[in-house]
Amino acid sequence: MRVGILGDLHIGAPQSKWRDAATLLRQLAPELDALILCGDTTEELNPYPETFSYMGRDRYALQAHIKQILEYFIKQISKVVNKVLFLRGNHDDRLLNHYPLVEDYAVLQSRFGRVVILHGHQTNLSKYGLKYGWGVQAGRELKAHLELEHYCGIKLAPTDYLILGHCHVAYSDTHAKVYSPGCWVGNYRNRNTGWYLLVDDEAPTASPRTFIRLIRRIGLTAHTTCDCKQPHQRKKTHSNTREVTEACPICGTVLTPTHCGKAGCTRPLRGEDTFSCKRHRPQFRFWE
Repeated sequence: MRVGILGDLHIGAPQSKWRDAATLLRQLAPELDALILCGDTTEELNPYPETFSYMGRDRYALQAHIKQILEYFIKQISKVVNKVLFLRGNHDDRLLNHYPLVEDYAVLQSRFGRVVILHGHQTNLSKYGLKYGWGVQAGRELKAHLELEHYCGIKLAPTDYLILGHCHVAYSDTHAKVYSPGCWVGNYRNRNTGWYLLVDDEAPTASPRTFIRLIRRIGLTAHTTCDCKQPHQRKKTHSNTREVTEACPICGTVLTPTHCGKAGCTRPLRGEDTFSCKRHRPQFRFWE
């Protein structure tokens, strides 16, 4: 079994990288048995303020706009669309109903155990995200308190491998067996944008700790100045890596931050912003 998993495209949002996601889906499809989009594929329900303002605060115009882009997205992946499973997220609504492979969650039976994939909004993930930040700690808390998730539509077990969307933060915790593919909305300078998860239990080197891998495959161009005051412009293609950071080749300063830098805040950055977390962006927020 070889399955690719992408999360949170938010088709319709001005910052959505759905074109790059479509390209990636076409590239991955010949090598995989299936592809899963784990929720928030569209921006139809509860749109971000920037998306709503972009369409003149007209919900009917926004729905027509998203429908047009979604149809074009499906056309772009038409040759592989029979391999794509759409999972519902808290921003998805009726537009996804036009496509046959739409579910609330997915369960994969691997030789290392059950892999449960869901968006996460139907669990207590939002509560943990608001308390601990939207990084891996929220996923760990969810796995540690599965008895509270009786209403999420599926009975989760501690031995399950759990893959979640919703948080927009890319992480892989092999010990807690919880993973997130990040998102495809926002600036590529943020480390959480442009990732996917590969579930592959057929590889000769596959093990319970390595058969789920977090991979980034994008072309990233960074224009920045670090503490050594030297401007840098570098283009890099990331492939088959668990985690990627950009560093200054002169002084070694990390150029892609992973945590908020406002007022000593250590909350993980989500994919829609590069330098500050949602708590420190009063003028523009991404609402759950």
